[in-house]
Amino acid sequence: MNLKFSILNFQFSILFSFCLVLLTGCEAEPPGHIKDPGHLVYLGFGSNREVQCSRCHGEEGTGGMLGPKLRGIAQRKGESYVRETIRNGKGEGDNKMPAFAQDLTEEQIEQVIRFLSTWQDTLAE
Repeated sequence: MNLKFSILNFQFSILFSFCLVLLTGCEAEPPGHIKDPGHLVYLGFGSNREVQCSRCHGEEGTGGMLGPKLRGIAQRKGESYVRETIRNGKGEGDNKMPAFAQDLTEEQIEQVIRFLSTWQDTLAE
C-alpha cells in the first residue's frame, strides 16, 4: 500500500512540475483590442517587460497600493512633470517611483505621456 501511494505521489509530482513549467514558460500576449503603443508600455507589453506602470498605478490608472492615481495627471501637472517623473523617478524610500530613463527609449516615454494625456480624471479625487 505504501509503495502504491509513493508511485501515485511521484506521478502527481511529475505532472504538477510539467504543468508548472508550461504555465511559467509562456509569456502573456497583449490584449488584441489595445493598439496604442503607450498603453501597451503602460501595461507592461513594451520591449522591456519589467516596465509595467499598471503594477503600481492600476490597470485603469486609478492608483494602487504603491502608486497614486494617474488619471488626469498630464492635465493637472503638465507633460513636463510627467516626463521628468518617468525619466528620473520620484520620492524616497520604499514608496519611491523608480527612474525609467535606462529602461525606456525617449520614444516610449513620449508614447506613455501621449497615452496618459488621453485619460481624463472622471473619478472623484
